[in-house]
Amino acid sequence: MSGRALLSMATWWSMTLWMAAIAAAGIAAAGVFATLPELNPTLPEFSAMDPSVHGRLASGLITEPIFTATDAAQVVFTCIVLACIVLHWAVGAGSHRPVARIGWTLASLLAMACLWSRIFLIMPDMNADLQAYRTAARNGDVDLATRAYDAFNSMHPTASTLMETGAILTLIAIGALAIMYRLPGKQGASR
Repeated sequence: MSGRALLSMATWWSMTLWMAAIAAAGIAAAGVFATLPELNPTLPEFSAMDPSVHGRLASGLITEPIFTATDAAQVVFTCIVLACIVLHWAVGAGSHRPVARIGWTLASLLAMACLWSRIFLIMPDMNADLQAYRTAARNGDVDLATRAYDAFNSMHPTASTLMETGAILTLIAIGALAIMYRLPGKQGASR
């Protein structure tokens, strides 16, 4: 197997697994947050909190490890994609379709920027506020829990926008990659 074939395989696997990790997080959030609160669960350790928020608390406790795992997977896959981009440009792979190669490169890099800014700039503060919220809720400090939740929730739209934009850019990158790797058709064939 040639080096270019291995590069192609590594690129396709890392791009599709990256997209799968994005989708897994989104599907998990949509399913759990849409279903669990309607079941009206009761969480004894959060008994000081209004029972109407127990479903949201339970949903967050369930999805947090999923988000952590999918974010970690995305960091790994984006590092592989970044290496693939560098190698594509270094060996001239995809140069026969320069617009598609540039599109794939730019869409991938912008998607990585969305992911990495969310993970390294937004999520540390969000996670700190989330932990403060849960701790205060467990300890029965409703006022502190409310302030911590409001702080967490104020950053949620930015984090969601970065995640959604990254997903769209990743799909665009996969489309550009498909065009870049499209086999040449028969040119000038008679009809």
